[in-house]
Amino acid sequence: MKKISNSTIVSVITRLFILAIIAKIIALGFYLYLPNQGNSIKIKENYLPKYQRVSFKNMIQDAKQKPVKEVKKSIEDSIDNMLLKGLFASKKNSFIIVAMKAKPKKTTILSIGEVFHSYKLKKITKTTAIFEKNSKEYILNFSKPKTKPVTKPGKRRKKSKLQKHIKRK
Repeated sequence: MKKISNSTIVSVITRLFILAIIAKIIALGFYLYLPNQGNSIKIKENYLPKYQRVSFKNMIQDAKQKPVKEVKKSIEDSIDNMLLKGLFASKKNSFIIVAMKAKPKKTTILSIGEVFHSYKLKKITKTTAIFEKNSKEYILNFSKPKTKPVTKPGKRRKKSKLQKHIKRK
């Protein structure tokens, strides 16, 4: 009769079992030694505008108390030089946040009927603000973010060897 302990299958199984136990001990050591949380990615640029706390109650009270003012005119008074930064529209009161392209961080909050650089705010929709100047309507939209093309239009990418080979056939 053969002894079971002398067979090669049992010796291989015991070696694999010992290896599994050693690996588990090493994994447990790493688990206890390493921190619970990994590194977080730090984003250098944020494409969203910074959050600014705005109190709409103060704006409503200010709009009711103050008469409509006209802001000083500048050389660059054009609807094309304005940026629409934000909208707040409701049935009773609506406001927009506008800035000039020359100074995009200097914003102005306007309600319907107020004048900004000789443009009177006439109406606010979901995505646009409609101004009026000299009985003409001007529409101000949110500016779309500029994206860079992947390849320059004048330059072509080099073809791979596979593309050249397919073209020959």
